[in-house]
Amino acid sequence: MAELVEIYSTNTLEIIESGGGGGGGGTGPQGPQGPAGADGADGADGADGADGADGATGPQGPAGADGADGADGADGATGPQGPAGADGADGADGADGATGPQGPAGADGSGEVQWGQHPATLVRMFEDFAGGESTVAGMDWWAGDTAGQGKLQREATTSDDVYGAMWLDSNTSSGTTSDWCKMNSGFTSVNSAAGNPTGHEIVWECRVRQASIPTTEEWHVSIFGPEVGNYKDDFHGWNEQGAATTPDRVVLGFIGGQSNWRYASGNATNLTLLSSDTGVAVSANTWVRLGIKVVKTATSDEWNYTVYVDGTSVGTGTLTTDKPLACEVGRAAPQSASNEVEIDWMSCQFNRTAVTYIEHSDA
Repeated sequence: MAELVEIYSTNTLEIIESGGGGGGGGTGPQGPQGPAGADGADGADGADGADGADGATGPQGPAGADGADGADGADGATGPQGPAGADGADGADGADGATGPQGPAGADGSGEVQWGQHPATLVRMFEDFAGGESTVAGMDWWAGDTAGQGKLQREATTSDDVYGAMWLDSNTSSGTTSDWCKMNSGFTSVNSAAGNPTGHEIVWECRVRQASIPTTEEWHVSIFGPEVGNYKDDFHGWNEQGAATTPDRVVLGFIGGQSNWRYASGNATNLTLLSSDTGVAVSANTWVRLGIKVVKTATSDEWNYTVYVDGTSVGTGTLTTDKPLACEVGRAAPQSASNEVEIDWMSCQFNRTAVTYIEHSDA
């Protein structure tokens, strides 16, 4: 029997029959895989594949920046008229026109007339001290008086707008209340206060000034109800002097040491301690109008009063007296013999029953 010899080559198992040539054996099992051969050359590109289907829509991106403004469009048609606007502010007043011709005379009545000119219920007394007074002691409707070192003196020269003036003067600078001077009216109401009808009105006003403001003296205008018949010999100011019974009175004026005009009412001998402030400052060497108005109420013996500085109300109150009323302007306790109080004019207005007499045919 022939001998089989196995011969191994590197890559192929070969079976060689040794000896006589026997018949061919069957195929042996596959050997292990050898190492990869070197890469072959790149083949040609294949044909493009068909387009794929569209992908789903992605999320919205951020808004782009605003584009440039477009050109202005053509003007639109005019709209309907709006409502009227509010009235504008008034324009400045125009210049005064020329004076027109004088109108016809009014009908006779009881208007504001001077005493003796025409039948009336309003009496107006006015003194301008223009130089016609026969004496500083008084004239027909007013009287003057002094005590101690007080002095009344007509001012020698005045400016054109003053015409004339009276000085409340002094011979001393003592500063005592017993040195005084004054001017007063006659009665401006009937003897019984109850006999004055409701609404009876008295207005007393004086235009005054003083060159410099003193620190101690007092001066005033007042309306008072005198207790005695010789009241013209007494003083009815801030400090009453001379009367056996102190009268009720309303006083407006200057009190030394006070910077504003003061007023008071009552029957105290000294009213300075009871005075009220008008709120209006006293100014040196400045003309000022000091006035008092009293109006009878429906209550017996009662009058309502208002005090005025330059025509403006600065205080009110009530005066109670059963006496007829008179008016006064005066100065007391003078601090200087040269710092006079000047009176440019004084005016008194009051009601009374109608005056009746035969009228002139030309009235």
